[in-house]
Amino acid sequence: MAKHSLSQALTLAQEHLAAGRLAEAETIVRIVAEAVPEEPQAEILLAAVCQARGDLASTAEHLERACVRQPQHADLWLRLLAAWETLRRWDGVESAARRALELRPGDPQVENSLANALQAQGKLDEAEAIYRHALDVAPQAQHIWSNLGTLLQRRNQLAEAEQAYRRALDIDPLQPQSLNNLGTILRTLGRAEEAEAIYRRALAIRPAFAEAEFNLGCLLQSVGKAEAAEAAYRRALAIEPGYVKAAYNLATVFDRPGRLADAEQAYRHVLAMTPDHPSARLNLGNLLHNASRFDEADEQYRRAMEVGSHAAAAHSNLLTNAQYRPGVTAAEICESHRQWDRRHAASLAPAARPATHRPDADRPLRLGFVSADLGRHPAGYFLVSMLEALDRREFPVYCYSDRQWEDDLSARIQAAAHTWRRTASLSHEALAEQIQADEIDLLFDLTGHMAGNRLLTLARRPAPVQLTWISYPGTTGMSAIDYLMADRHHVPAGAERFCQERVLRMPEGYVCYAPPSYAPPVGPLPAEAAGHITFACFNKPAKINPELIALWAEILARLPDARLVLKYAGLDDPSMQARYAEMFSTQGLARHRLDLLGESPHEELLGCYNRVDVALDTRPYSGGLTTCEALWMGVPVVTWPGETFAGRHALSHVSTVGVEGAVATSAADYVARAVQLAGDRGRLASIRAELRGRMAASPLCDAARFAADFQRLMRRVWHECHGSR
Repeated sequence: MAKHSLSQALTLAQEHLAAGRLAEAETIVRIVAEAVPEEPQAEILLAAVCQARGDLASTAEHLERACVRQPQHADLWLRLLAAWETLRRWDGVESAARRALELRPGDPQVENSLANALQAQGKLDEAEAIYRHALDVAPQAQHIWSNLGTLLQRRNQLAEAEQAYRRALDIDPLQPQSLNNLGTILRTLGRAEEAEAIYRRALAIRPAFAEAEFNLGCLLQSVGKAEAAEAAYRRALAIEPGYVKAAYNLATVFDRPGRLADAEQAYRHVLAMTPDHPSARLNLGNLLHNASRFDEADEQYRRAMEVGSHAAAAHSNLLTNAQYRPGVTAAEICESHRQWDRRHAASLAPAARPATHRPDADRPLRLGFVSADLGRHPAGYFLVSMLEALDRREFPVYCYSDRQWEDDLSARIQAAAHTWRRTASLSHEALAEQIQADEIDLLFDLTGHMAGNRLLTLARRPAPVQLTWISYPGTTGMSAIDYLMADRHHVPAGAERFCQERVLRMPEGYVCYAPPSYAPPVGPLPAEAAGHITFACFNKPAKINPELIALWAEILARLPDARLVLKYAGLDDPSMQARYAEMFSTQGLARHRLDLLGESPHEELLGCYNRVDVALDTRPYSGGLTTCEALWMGVPVVTWPGETFAGRHALSHVSTVGVEGAVATSAADYVARAVQLAGDRGRLASIRAELRGRMAASPLCDAARFAADFQRLMRRVWHECHGSR
């Protein structure tokens, strides 16, 4: 094609393009490109046609060809860079930016684009250096300061990130994105009031700013302002109806007593938006589990198991759910837990078992305790007095606490420890490395498969001897855990076959209970003033199932004047009250004989036992801490032990204290013992008057005796393990 004809054709194509006649322009340009393949203007015009059509990938492809043909044309490289930025093709942005900088060295806008591309690819050191060089050239470039702040925030350099955002806002105080990012920094630093003010400034500038509304909601939720958080999440969703994070957080705001039906609906809405949202599935499963809707909970846990990052946690929840199901055998529980180990943990074990750190078998032994529950939790109440009574010279204690909110019991446990480490931010691998660095000899898992567990830390075998104890009912199924702490009640002779771990039996009960100092005095027998017997169960609703309700209804049918009180967080929720009223009504129990009470401060909860004559244990999951609390408040507990570890907590505690006549051998015996005990008010009054003193003197509350037994057992284990190496 002659040069004159080529120029005319390209001019005509440009006219068609300017007039919006894209097909005519493309036809001419493609003829030119076929006739003169090396002509860069043809590729530039084809890129313009593709861009006008919204075909950004083809736009970049044609610009790339034009750049090859005119490698010194800086503007072409900048257009290619812009195309790659729009497509978020960060490798392409990096390549185009580097070439543009060769042609135009020191251009701060191009350097900003290059640094953005490097940051997106995780090349943070180089990105930071380039941002700072660009700011040396253009110190008033607000967007570059903001981008530097984002990088520093990502690296958790929060003080420096705050400075960068404030520099950006000094230049332009009306930038809502910079304000939003600064608010997030302040929230992370715990400066809640400043953060809230900053978020509200951002929203004053841009009212329809969904991200800022979401972040404001997160802040308000974190400081306990649930209603205000709900309003912020709702505004975010009004702006952006598909905002999944806001929908999920709204569900978590509802997930509390009084709003459980709303929470279920909200979680299901999140899952309709994003079916593979694992946290929503886990939380919905937990909500259903707590309402004893075990089949529905299983379905959610199994769906969550399909998501790799949450598979182990969802599988643990599935195992925990099974512990509450009537009819599940100890053999079934053992095998299902071993399956968890094979699927999630066994492959993490090191090739060789960790060596003893120091060869002397009689030296002081470092004890490590891993838990998210080192505070006001059953684990805390069953651990603290034993730790306080230990010989700290012979058994220095290291606590690895994942607890988010520490309390007065956390402080007691920390005071009893040699070393207290806050480990919530550590990965399983990093926590294992810390335990190894601390040279722990005997490492205790205190959580099992419960929420916040660190089983995948123990799977890496950071300590030469590993044990599980307290919070989880029975075997973890893990080949990496050597011992299960128990007693003769929880694991009777012959039941060892249902445990993956070797069973260690304490000589009395398997835990030591520390009664709270604020527990109210034991009052007189309530039946004397009320004129009727009051039964009660303060266990969690997940332990209350239709089979158990049938037994309780039979007890009350035999005692027409008796009442039943159930108390736990959520039982004052209207949906829960309706569910339980229906279940009891099905068994013929009138609603006025049933009191459903919600959560209250712990001291008040303990005081509620002063209106209770007899406590009824749950089955198949027996009450542990609740049994101890009832006994401490002078209330006998009638229990029917099950086959599993979970079903034998109350058996252990009432046996250790020495409460006679409280342990049934069958359903009929359970009913008969409860009725018989209720019919003897003189005996009830005598038990009530004596029980706290008897319990205080028993092995269940004798911390010095328990600690001495514990130390002997640990020394025996260490000698056995040391001798076998």
